[in-house]
Amino acid sequence: MMFVKKSFAQWGITAKLTTLFVLFGFVPMAVVGLIAYNASLTIEGSVGTRFQSVAEGVADKIDRNLFERYGDVQAFGFNRVLDQKAAWYRADVEDNPIRQVIDQYVDTYDLYSLSILVDLDGRVIAVNSKDADGKPIHSRDLYGKNYRETPWFRALKAEQFTTTMPFSAPGNMSATGTYIEDLHVDSDVKAAYPGDDGLTLGFSAPVYRDGKVVAYWSNRAKFSVVEDILRTTQQVMRNAGFLNSAVALLDKDGKILVDYDPVDAGTDQFRHDFTTLMTDNWADRGITAAKEAVAGKTGFAKDLHHHTEILQTVGYTHLKGALGYPGMNWSVLVSVDHATATADARSINQKVLIAIIVCLVIILLIGSIIGRIGIRGISQVSEAAAKMAGGALDTRVSVTNMDEIGTLAQSFNEMGDKLQANMMKEREQAAKTGQFMVDAKRVLGNLAQGDLTDQMTSACEGDLEQIKVSLNSAITNLTTTLTTVRGAADRVAMGAEEITKGSEDLSQRTSEQASALEETSASMEEMTSTVKQNADNAKQANQLAIAARDIADKSGAITTKAVEAMGEINKSSKKIADIITVIDEIAFQTNLLALNAAVEAARAGEHGRGFAVVAAEVRNLAQRSASAAKEIKGLINESIQRVTDGSELVNQSGKTLGEIVNSVKRVTDIIAEISTASQEQASGLDQVHKAIMQMDETTQQNAALVEETTSASQSMKDQARELMRQVEVFKTNGAGEASHVKREASDSALKYVARTALHATPKPMGKKPVGGAKSQEDTAPVGVAAGNGKDRRQKEAEFEEF
Repeated sequence: MMFVKKSFAQWGITAKLTTLFVLFGFVPMAVVGLIAYNASLTIEGSVGTRFQSVAEGVADKIDRNLFERYGDVQAFGFNRVLDQKAAWYRADVEDNPIRQVIDQYVDTYDLYSLSILVDLDGRVIAVNSKDADGKPIHSRDLYGKNYRETPWFRALKAEQFTTTMPFSAPGNMSATGTYIEDLHVDSDVKAAYPGDDGLTLGFSAPVYRDGKVVAYWSNRAKFSVVEDILRTTQQVMRNAGFLNSAVALLDKDGKILVDYDPVDAGTDQFRHDFTTLMTDNWADRGITAAKEAVAGKTGFAKDLHHHTEILQTVGYTHLKGALGYPGMNWSVLVSVDHATATADARSINQKVLIAIIVCLVIILLIGSIIGRIGIRGISQVSEAAAKMAGGALDTRVSVTNMDEIGTLAQSFNEMGDKLQANMMKEREQAAKTGQFMVDAKRVLGNLAQGDLTDQMTSACEGDLEQIKVSLNSAITNLTTTLTTVRGAADRVAMGAEEITKGSEDLSQRTSEQASALEETSASMEEMTSTVKQNADNAKQANQLAIAARDIADKSGAITTKAVEAMGEINKSSKKIADIITVIDEIAFQTNLLALNAAVEAARAGEHGRGFAVVAAEVRNLAQRSASAAKEIKGLINESIQRVTDGSELVNQSGKTLGEIVNSVKRVTDIIAEISTASQEQASGLDQVHKAIMQMDETTQQNAALVEETTSASQSMKDQARELMRQVEVFKTNGAGEASHVKREASDSALKYVARTALHATPKPMGKKPVGGAKSQEDTAPVGVAAGNGKDRRQKEAEFEEF
């Protein structure tokens, strides 16, 4: 945008005026062009709508014609001649009344290739023997054929003759009574009409008598019924001026059924090319109109011709049925070259474009002429200005009129007069300025050589006078400053000498302090090693005590288990004693029973003798058992007593071990405390040792700092001497100031030596902050100029400001 502005600013006035005229003229012409373009678009849209309407008309004609075919086959079945069953199957009878009626139907309608009547088993009852022109056909062989397995017969047999289509219009959604077969190649038609390609539409319906189906009638309609409608439509369009128009018919998938394009084919006749017929799918090719029509839509679009690749305007629609008939699942496309269709619109655009170009040329010429006329006066002023810029200040422009350009010329002349007057004044001022520059050059040259005694004396006025006063003041101030600097440099040299001496003394004392700290550090290191060894011994003793405590704990646990085992043995012994008591009682009872048995045996006399012997043996056994039980009982009681004694001893051992464990625990705790204390002591000593090491390091740093201070003071003394040498180069007025400066420097040096002595006094050890932090005395400024009480940096700042 900026480039365009700069370019436009560099144009001449003629070019600018011409451009503005063209722009102002182009706006209304652009509006006219836009209106014309919109009108052409409207015309193009009306052309598309027109072809859409043609497609809808073709579809309606097809629907209405096929609706009649839908009803024909049902109407044929009402003929009562079919009741003459004696004429059924009689192909050999020349005057068969049923065949004669069928031939009459074929001749009357001129639409059917075959009209076949079959019984409920699929046998042919009758079929036409002549074509629409009354000529015989080869149909006799059909009497020997059975149609039981054909699709139309099976559909009628199953009463599946209700027709519905997906895109039918409201009111045409469904029809019943006739089974429709889509376009196909019929083998019966080809056999009856040698040389015919057999393209056929099938319409079949049942024949009723008293509400019962008695036969089936199937009409094989010629596809030329549909083709004639398409041919008629194309001829109408051609007569309307659309010579390259075409009409196409697609099936439900978008495959071509009819492609009637006489210009592309080179003939007005229909050609049935089965390499493309019912195989070439325009929807799959991406033709917009085909895809939209197959989807059930109606409209118009722009597409490329499928052969010539020429842009076409295509109106399209899908069959929607008529008079309650759902129609076929077909689509109609009506097309014409887009250039032909939009010839009127393009003609309007071309005419408007030519008119716009002519008007622009005229405006361009008018603007150029007006610009050249108006620029003449401006050109004269421009040429005079160029001469004046070259130095000819007496150049003037003749004023011939008083319009804007005349006023511009008059103002230019007045400007020339003023420029001449100002030029004279400038020359006079330049002479005065030249004299001022000579005087200033002399003074500045002397100043560059170090001579500060010369000043400007020429008479001036205005800004030059101000410059002269400022330069003289600067020389005066510089003289004063150099005198002060000379004295300050002398004082700095003396102070640096004193600082060097004090730093050397401080360096010696710092070295002594570092030696003492090294000895202290060695002693602390030995002490720390001893404490650490004690801590390690305490730690080992603590570990041994812990091991002893663990062993005592285990012994206590074993003793506890032994006590429990002795208790269990005691319980078992008591149970055995109880059992022996029971045995003793059993023996006693047995003895009594044996005694009773002996008494009874004695009473029995001779008969009880054997029983008495047995009773005596039993008694002996009972006595022996009682004696043994008594002995065992004594032993068990003795064992119980011993177990009891053992339990008491084990209990005493457990108590003793518990006391041992408690003692070991106390010893362990004491040793652990000793170990902890030793470790803390070692840690404290280690920290003390670190602090001493840090103090040593700080002392060494102080020593290094003192050495650096000594070196810096020596350097400062050398620089002060160099400064004195440089200042002595300048030549100034008055020599009495030098002695005054030296006297002030001597007094200030004495004061500074006293302050340095105070600052160098040794400080108590340990009072200095760890890490080398400086005290308040250490941070006192060492760069103070002697005798004036100001910081050296402040003095430097004042010098720089001047």
